[in-house]
Amino acid sequence: MDNELANIKTLGKKIAWLMRNRPEPISQVGLAAAVGVTPVWINNLVRDKRVPSDELLSKIAKFFGVTPVSLFDDKRRKSLGI
Repeated sequence: MDNELANIKTLGKKIAWLMRNRPEPISQVGLAAAVGVTPVWINNLVRDKRVPSDELLSKIAKFFGVTPVSLFDDKRRKSLGI
């Protein structure tokens, strides 16, 4: 799954992809409840209008069973040299 995520450029698109490609897809409302934010916050996140804190990024990654680094967008990867 991490290899497939590497080809997706933005954090929001990666999260949207993960939401759709679970064995049982999850809605924005469901993800929001699972990680403790509002559905509007998740909607803004998948549209790349918001940037999560490191804590929230970790919760989202844990929920989907991926590493937080795998969710980084290209800009953040480059800034960290990964």
